[in-house]
Formats: sequence, structure tokens, C-alpha cells
Amino acid sequence: MMNPHLLQLLFVSAASPLPNAEEVPVAQYVRIEIYGEKRTLSLMEVEIFSEKENVALKGTATQSSDYNGAGAVRAIDGVLDGVYSAGSVTHTAGDEIDPWWEVDLQAPLQIDQVTVWNRTDCCSERLKDYALILLDEDREEIVRITPNPAPPIYRDHLFNGPEPRRSKAALARSHQLEAKINVAIAGGIDWLKRAQHRDGSWHGHQPKHRNGLTALSAYALVKSGVKKDDHSIKRAVNWLKQVACDDTYSAGCLLMLLAALEDEEHLDWAEEITDFLIETQGSGGSSGLWAYPHSSWDFSNTQYAALGLRAATLMGIKIPKKVWERLIEDTLSRQVPAQVIDPPPGTEHRSSTGYKIAGFCYRDPPGGQSSNAGTGSMTTAGIGCLTIAIQGLGPRGKYPSLVKRATNKALNWLNVNFSVSKNPGAGGRHGYYLYGLERVGGLLDIDRIGPYDWYEAGATNITNRQGGGGEWNNETETCYALLFLNKATASTTGGGAKGPGGKMSFAAEDEDAELWIRGSGSENLTVWLSGFPDWVIEDFTPDEELVPENARGLRVVRIEYSINDEVVARIPGDPTKAWRGERYPFRHNFKTRGEYEVTARAVVLGPEAMPGDADGEEDVHAGSFKVPVEGLLEEWMIDYSEAGSRNLLSTVEATAEVSSERNRGKHENKEKEDEALAKEAENVLDGYEFTGWACAADDAAPWLDVRLQRPVRARKILLSPTGSNLFDVKSFDRIVRARVIINGDDDDAQEIIFPADTFEKGVVEFRKAVKIRSFRVEILERIKQDGNHGKAGFSEVSLER
Repeated sequence: MMNPHLLQLLFVSAASPLPNAEEVPVAQYVRIEIYGEKRTLSLMEVEIFSEKENVALKGTATQSSDYNGAGAVRAIDGVLDGVYSAGSVTHTAGDEIDPWWEVDLQAPLQIDQVTVWNRTDCCSERLKDYALILLDEDREEIVRITPNPAPPIYRDHLFNGPEPRRSKAALARSHQLEAKINVAIAGGIDWLKRAQHRDGSWHGHQPKHRNGLTALSAYALVKSGVKKDDHSIKRAVNWLKQVACDDTYSAGCLLMLLAALEDEEHLDWAEEITDFLIETQGSGGSSGLWAYPHSSWDFSNTQYAALGLRAATLMGIKIPKKVWERLIEDTLSRQVPAQVIDPPPGTEHRSSTGYKIAGFCYRDPPGGQSSNAGTGSMTTAGIGCLTIAIQGLGPRGKYPSLVKRATNKALNWLNVNFSVSKNPGAGGRHGYYLYGLERVGGLLDIDRIGPYDWYEAGATNITNRQGGGGEWNNETETCYALLFLNKATASTTGGGAKGPGGKMSFAAEDEDAELWIRGSGSENLTVWLSGFPDWVIEDFTPDEELVPENARGLRVVRIEYSINDEVVARIPGDPTKAWRGERYPFRHNFKTRGEYEVTARAVVLGPEAMPGDADGEEDVHAGSFKVPVEGLLEEWMIDYSEAGSRNLLSTVEATAEVSSERNRGKHENKEKEDEALAKEAENVLDGYEFTGWACAADDAAPWLDVRLQRPVRARKILLSPTGSNLFDVKSFDRIVRARVIINGDDDDAQEIIFPADTFEKGVVEFRKAVKIRSFRVEILERIKQDGNHGKAGFSEVSLER
């Protein structure tokens, strides 16, 4: 016979009250179970609220098994850190049958709410279909809630009242997440700026999508709060202007960037790109969607086209009504056929016609697929296309109701398949999918997809995955992460970090130093005295009979700051008084890029000297720190971003040969080695700074030959050293000297000295234009830098008038 206290089997969603319950349950044991073979149970925390108190903290926890010391107590330690390595996540032994976790509250208590917190660094799907069970003091089951979807972060089970409670730990975690987001954005901005190449571009998806990633990167920076007149943005725009967009991805990304820049000067440019998108609608075998534009249509290209057209409307460009109608009709026709499924927990009573789900695929869904066909990234793309189109079309006519029904079914699909740790239905393109979630949230102005706070869940995942340098795997993924964290779609202007600005900080505080200094900033550097070791203060403190009490201590005459061994500031002290923590700050604005060594010395009075006694002055020296100055805009940087349009080699057929290539001797056979040699030679003429040639380490006399099919008249030869962004600029030997031979004339060869800054190009300049049929560059001297010792070369060569 059923226990009279056993409540009806219940399905409870996040932040939804317990339905059909006549009274709040009273329980002593709270238990979580998952079922099946080879299962692993991991929990961040289980919070159990009884009259506003988290009573789990006073309980005793057990679990079916332990893995590597990750015991049950970790789930009631009050620490909300879902990263396993942080030491607060439980873990049962792997490959277990029906693992469980349980807490004994020590006495029967009213249970108002149970919040189950999932692991957040990976493996969140392990909690799929978990059961939450409440038992009384006799271990009789009174509530069983199952199956429950795996929480992306946490799931609230409410037994008393409609609003979830939040512990102090949860509130603190929310504030900590906000701080982590701000720090992550600052780090991502810095990394993305450092990844920009000498010519203003970012490397990715070229040559097929020449402008796409550069436009996306600049857009991500603007949306992250980088000023629109920042040199990284100016250089990117200059590079993008040189070649017209001829692919959908590039066009969509570039229109988003131009809209974010809010500069009327770009309006004609934006109209040209918009015309391209309108003209290519219906390509690839569709009537209203987009392709590359070559090949077949797909929803990835289509969503970028839709985002681009939305950006165009923000700039005041009119989009024909028919464009939006065709987009809606074709998108609706490609949605996976709707299926009716058992409603997820908490949604049983929301529809009298059943819970309908319908996702989207990259192209048409293959026949015979399950009712769950679709992927997360393409379902968000489908929702985005429909929402953008209906916003462009307006609220009247037959389309709004059709779009609403289709969007609801797609949102239901996302709810059923919700994840932030993977792209549902696909696995890959994780960051792309998360940016899709951001677009859905921004376009529909919703905070939740089903019960899930998409931003909190996604931001937790993204901040946990950030690399040590501020990146997320590569340039593309870093853009997606920044756009998500900044909620880029919802805003029409840049968002950005509210917290730390990502300033560099430095310190020279070695134990053996006599004086300690610190610094902050880069191109605008502030340096200050941070202290003296106790032994220095003691050594220079005069006897009490020599000076008054306020002079008993170290007496500073002046502080001198030096940069690269040159004194740049002298700040007077007051030797009539003892030093009492004065900082003597100094601010220096660097004018050129480079790495600078900063140090200081204090001139102090000896212990027996009196103020004004120059012979009694002694020096106290600090250590030093090095400041990399990379963010300055110099004239040649803007010039390089415009140089592609001036390169005469782009107007004539040209071929190149090189003496060796960087991997000589490591290829399978002679054929592979010859292919690599030819490819490296081609790189110096391909118009991209991020490719290039580097000689073999044992090549004692490297050379590059360039031959033109017909002669051109030029006044300059420009040579870009290999290593064209701030990550790679010191990855090869620095070229010091080279010899340039024009048209095979050794007698008229010119020697060139390269700038010390390897980001700068070497230039051969003639007094008047010279007819050039060929030229040879011989590297005469090179200096080892951080890596690839012995290897040097050029990423690009060009001719200019």
C-alpha cells in the first residue's frame, strides 16, 4: 500500500512552484539519483532551503562512491565553484550502475526549495534525467521528481512559493561572475588587438572570405567598448576598403561593423554591400535564402545576410518589402516538421495542443531523421532570420502569426535541447552556437529560454574556457565570445566591460633591491616608489641625538627615474623629514613603439649627514622592469593598412623563388619539399601579411628572387619581415641588413638597414622611378629573437611609385 505521505509523482521546472501539492513537504533526507550503467554523478552544490536558511550546510552527506577524494561533502560546503579542479565538485567512481548522492539533515524539516547546482567546466550532461527524492525520518519516500534535464548551471525545485530563494553564496557568485565577465572582456580585447596583422587584417577564412574575419573582429572590438577612432579600428577599415565584398559572410559582417561605427561617411559603401546582398538572395537553389553565393544555400550564410540587412536598416537604408517576405517564406518552408512530444518539466499545462518542437538544419533536414532533427546553431539561425525579417516587414499582414508559431516551436526545440557546453545536435562550432543564443536573446528581448537564463549559463561557460592569454582558441572563437559577453545584438552601440580596463602593471621589488618601484599602463605609464626594505631604512636612520624626532628615518633628497638608462625625471624630496611612505609618482607618455627598461634611484642622506651636505648624499638603487609599448598609433601603421591598393605587383603577373624554406629536411620526399618551397615563395606575393616565407635555419645566405612578366616603374621596394602581428613579431630572427639587386645588376646593388622594430618594413627608395623586371633580396645579417633561431624571411614584398 502506498505511504499516505507519498505525494503524487511531480515534474518541476526551474523557478516554478510545485503543482498539486496540498502541503509543503517535511523531510530529513534529500537524495539525487541517476540511472543506468556506466554513469557518473557530479555536483557543484545542493542547497536546501527551510524557512530562508540553507539547512544543507548543517547536514551530513554521503554518496555511492568517491573518485579521487571528490567526496559527497563537497556538495554542501557552501562553495559555488563548478570547476572540478577548484576542489568543490563531487565525483563518483566512473562506470557505476545507478550512482546516488544524499544528505541527512539530522531532523525532519520543512523543505521550501532545493537548488541543484551542476558542474560547469565540462560534463554537465551527466546529470541528464536525474531524480530528486525527498524522504522522511523513517526513509519513506514522500516526493520523487523525475526526469529532470541536466542544469546548465543550476535548477530550482520550488515547494513553497513562486519565487526562488538565493543564498548569500549564490548572490556572491553572481557578483563574482560579473567581475569575471569584465576581466574576460578586457583580456579578449587585448588578445584580439595583438592578433591584428601589420596591414590591419585578421587571419581567418581567406582567401574565400577575404573580408569576413577582419570585419567581425573589428565589430567585436567596437561592441566591446573600443573607441571607434582607435587605430585598430581605423587600420581594419582601411584594409577592408581595398577589395569589394563578393561573399555573403564578408558582406554581413562588414555591414554590422559599419552600422556600429555610426559614420555617415560609410553610407555609400554600405549601400553597395546591401545591393550585393539583395542581388544574391535566392542563390544556391533557394527562392529567398543565401549561399556563399556559390554552391548551395544554407542557413549559416542566410543568417549573416539577414544580420547584414538588419544593420543596413539601422543605417537608414531601405530594404524592399519583397526581400523580407521571400526570406520568411523560404525559412518557414525549410523548418524541420513539427513533432509533439511529452512536455518538459513545468510546461505540462501551457498548451492544449501539445508541446510542439521544430528546429532547423544547415540545409534541408535529411529524410527519416528523428523528431529532434536540427542543431543548436542552425535553430538559433532560423529564429534570427524570421525575427529580423518580421521586424523589417512590420506587424501587419499574414506573416506575424506564422512567424510567431514557427519561432515558438524553435524556442521549444532549444528548451528541450538546451546546453551551453556543446552545440546541440552537432557537437562542433560551440562558440558559433553560443553567439547564436545571444542573437536569439537580443532579437527577442528575452532573458530565458524555457527555464534557462541563457546569459548566465553561457557567460559562466565562456569565462571558464578563456585561455591564459585572453583568447578563446582562435580569432573567430574570440570574436564570438566577446559578442556574447557584451550582448552585442541587443544594443545598437558598443557595450563593453564595466570593470577593469586591462591596464598592464609592473613591479621591481626583488628582495636584494635597495629601492622598490611599481608601474601601471603602457604607452601612458605611471611609475611610483612603492617602498624601501627595512634594512635600508635602518642603515640610513641617523642617531636620535643628531636630528629631531620627525627626521628619524630615511631622508630622501630626490628620486630619479630612468628609461633605457636615460634619466627622464627628477622629483625632489624633503631631506629635513624622514620618509613616511611618499610615492613620488611620475607619468611618462611614450611616443614610439618598443620595449623600454624602467628603473630608479633615490638620492638620500647618509646617517651622519645633514640637509644641504652634498658630500653626505648617497645613492640607493632600484631593480628594473620592462614595459612593452605596442598600442601606439604611428604614421607608418596607417600607411601599411592602405598599402595594398598601392602595390604595383597586384597589377602584373609575378613569380618568386627562395633559397630554402623553414622546414627543409623534414618532408616525406623530394616532391613534398619542392611543393613547400614553391608555396613559401608564393606567400610573399599573395597580398596577405599573415602568410610568408622563412628560410631554413642552416641557410647561411638566404635569398628571394622576384620576376615580373612585364616591367613596372616603381620608386620603392617594401619588404615586410616574417612575423606580422604582436604574437609572431619576435618569433623569427630579426633581419638587420639585406642587399637588393635590381634587374640582375650587381654593380648597382643597394644595401638596406632594417628598422629595430620588426613590425616596420624595410624600404629601398630610389631618387626617381626605376623600370623593374626583377629584383633579388639577399639577407646579409640577422639576430636571434625569441624563437625559430636561424630562420628569417619576408611575409610580403611590394612595389610602389
